[in-house]
Amino acid sequence: MRTTLPTSDAVWQHPLAQHVRRELSRFSGQQRFVVACSGGRDSLVLADLLAHYGVGRLRLLHINHQLQVESGDWAQQVHDWAAARGVACTVCAVQVAEGNLEAQARQARYQAFAQHVQPDEVLVLAHHQQDQAETLLMRLFSGAGVQGLSAMRALDQRDGLRLWRPLLECPRAWINAFAQLRGWSVVEDPANHVSQYDRVYLRQSVWPVLQQRWPSVERTVGRTGLLMQDAAEILAELVAQDLQLCQSEHGLDVLRLRQLSAPRQRQLIADWMQGGEVYAPPRHRVLAVLQLAEQAGTGQVSWQRWSFRYYQGQLYRLPLHTTAVHGQAAPSNVAIADAVSAKRAAPNRVELGQLQLGQMLQLHSGLWQVESVTDGLPLALLTQPLCVKPRVGGERLHLEGRVGHWPLKKFLQQLSMPVWQRDQVQLLSVATDPTATVLAVLTPKGCFVTAAMVQPDQPSWRLTLQSGE
Repeated sequence: MRTTLPTSDAVWQHPLAQHVRRELSRFSGQQRFVVACSGGRDSLVLADLLAHYGVGRLRLLHINHQLQVESGDWAQQVHDWAAARGVACTVCAVQVAEGNLEAQARQARYQAFAQHVQPDEVLVLAHHQQDQAETLLMRLFSGAGVQGLSAMRALDQRDGLRLWRPLLECPRAWINAFAQLRGWSVVEDPANHVSQYDRVYLRQSVWPVLQQRWPSVERTVGRTGLLMQDAAEILAELVAQDLQLCQSEHGLDVLRLRQLSAPRQRQLIADWMQGGEVYAPPRHRVLAVLQLAEQAGTGQVSWQRWSFRYYQGQLYRLPLHTTAVHGQAAPSNVAIADAVSAKRAAPNRVELGQLQLGQMLQLHSGLWQVESVTDGLPLALLTQPLCVKPRVGGERLHLEGRVGHWPLKKFLQQLSMPVWQRDQVQLLSVATDPTATVLAVLTPKGCFVTAAMVQPDQPSWRLTLQSGE
């Protein structure tokens, strides 16, 4: 890689240089930038332009994916190039997980970006007009909707990073011409010629055919992406209004959902299902959740880490697999009494041992704390080994605040407890009690002590729910 600096100012009159100079006006003169520099032509040209226009506000970040034998040499070349221009450079080696190599490399790269880019810095990426067009076509071939077809944005946010793509409207020919003016030989990744990768196949086999038939395809497809960005923003505003109308304490109110047109119902459910996930749910999953609501079904629809259920006019979005309440790690002083299985089957009897005031327990029914009260269980029970077990059906209990014995099933129904929460109910008893006398019923809605065990106006204890599933 040649590192000689230009001897003529004529190069800075090139359309690419003038475009980048205009794009820089988006930012204040004090803005700091980090260029993601692979050492390839595109990122090196961009780094060169920003170094010329913004010396002192710029540094390079090279991600070494360690996928090629030459990757160490490439990292050194980028470092040397930056040093010759007085630009700071950070080289970060990452481990790329097995699987889809393109996707895993991208994930490792963005994790490194998040680690090394400071909050007051803007991450600059060298995507250009052809990259934009290729991205849009690939998303079209994968069945993407409006949001997917909006492709990349010149200014964007991702995982807390501020992204800037100043070359997004620049044809690749401009970049090649500028590199020739500078007289550079640059890094060429052999992976750019491996046609098993979708983008490489599109670039090598499909793109030349498209350009031969439609010479302006790079620009016009990119324009479609810009139009889709406007459409996506308008759609997002409408979905936000619909969500405000239909959102309830638990999820979505189905009666209000039905007031919307069918397309707006589908779009709202898709957006609600996605939540914070990177990608939107597939259409068949969206339709399945919609059908669940229309038919008031008792089943569930699973997608990613989530389970979607219907109960009493509400759609719920629940964690699918969890070993801690709401997917959060339990506090360090929590005794893990059982783990919720992937199928969320109720656990068998669980031995708790002797409990202590202030102790916390993570059970199938929720996260509990042993608290001192004046209307709970006798303190003497804390000296005995206790256990919890699932309900088996047919239990009749006299619970505090109620008259006489009632079927536990009916009591849970009166609590308006969804069926999946009823499977989490546990019964507290003394582990050595041969009759298994129930001391209390632990549910995701709270602890209900049996009437015979309550000690009113006396020092006592009970389990209080900190958070339920």
